[in-house]
Amino acid sequence: MSFESPHEIPHIKQLHEKMFNAQKENPGAFMDKIADFAHGLQERHPNYIDYRLYHLLVGSTPRSEHELKEEDFEGEDSIIAFIESL
Repeated sequence: MSFESPHEIPHIKQLHEKMFNAQKENPGAFMDKIADFAHGLQERHPNYIDYRLYHLLVGSTPRSEHELKEEDFEGEDSIIAFIESL
């Protein structure tokens, strides 16, 4: 992976915008949904910190772009699907 701002990657920028718009509608409910989903990921995936989209979801910054091993989770844990459902 090359180092580039997550907001420069087209699909990440679109997901970020979707989250921003969903947050404007109902900030409290939005934060509750994010926290619940993120907590579930942490419980089911001990390596959650290695996923680029986890950092987008919770608004954190990975220690190093080179440490990220995965983009998204599969199935019902997909962050892309979760964000698109907001």
